[in-house]
Amino acid sequence: MRLLTCKPEGASKDSKAGGARVGRPWALCLLSLVGIKEEVGQDTFLLAQGCTVDDMSHVPNEKLGEAAVLEIVKCLTKLIREVFLGAFYSEKLPGPSGAGQIVVNELTADMVDPGQQCQWLEDVLTNASKAGDMVYTVGHLPPGFFEKTQNKAWFQEGFNEKYLKVVWKHGCVTAGQFFRHHHTDSFRMLYDDAGAPISAMFITPGVTPWKTTLPRVINGPNNPVIRVLKARSPVEARGGGCQANAQGMRCWELEYQLTKAYWAVLDCITGDQGALQHYYVYNSVSYYPGVCDEAARVCHAPGGR
Repeated sequence: MRLLTCKPEGASKDSKAGGARVGRPWALCLLSLVGIKEEVGQDTFLLAQGCTVDDMSHVPNEKLGEAAVLEIVKCLTKLIREVFLGAFYSEKLPGPSGAGQIVVNELTADMVDPGQQCQWLEDVLTNASKAGDMVYTVGHLPPGFFEKTQNKAWFQEGFNEKYLKVVWKHGCVTAGQFFRHHHTDSFRMLYDDAGAPISAMFITPGVTPWKTTLPRVINGPNNPVIRVLKARSPVEARGGGCQANAQGMRCWELEYQLTKAYWAVLDCITGDQGALQHYYVYNSVSYYPGVCDEAARVCHAPGGR
């Protein structure tokens, strides 16, 4: 899903919905969580993959302070308890599917294997395989590279390799992997040595606007979005356009449906400029509708593999 909030680059004024350079006002956080519940109904679960407390505002420390951070944490905690009762991170999911979710912690992803997490993940996935269960792996920082710039990785190289080896080994029980941090709408595919796909990894955009601060990134801002995944049905992204700041707060609307937008996704994006252009626009949640030129193609086309 995507929310109508952001003004284009160069706009002179942001609204109560916020903007890509001013963070997320409380009105937008409230609208986002309540809107999720209204749009997707009760037959779902929420994957909360937000940033850590010390970085939640994306503003300099001197403009925030401890009191403001604690107030934000208090408001979010209260809201989540009221809107989504019983949020769990490592739990068997309700229903007859037998699926569960595994939440990995990458707050120390600059270490080779923080807290022997990869061994723990190996054990959990092995037990899931023996029990015939399927699992969803959830985290904040994704492995691999950021698709908007070259050679920018978040994981320490050794940890990246360890994590991917575990997923390669247990791809048959991994129903999906969900990460964010980029604020972009993207995905990755893992393949075995024969080139057959093993597991899909979805990089989920934020429910609030953001513009990356990394240097030399073209098309840096992103509109807000919520991605909705339903078992055995097409993936959808919902939202709208930049006119929301002029029109005030609005509800969610459909951005695209994955199977209709891409179909055989990675093959299309690699070899079809039209498909790559669709992906390029959706990657920023329609914030930047410009042409995916050669420099952008070099970053985006291989990024999903």
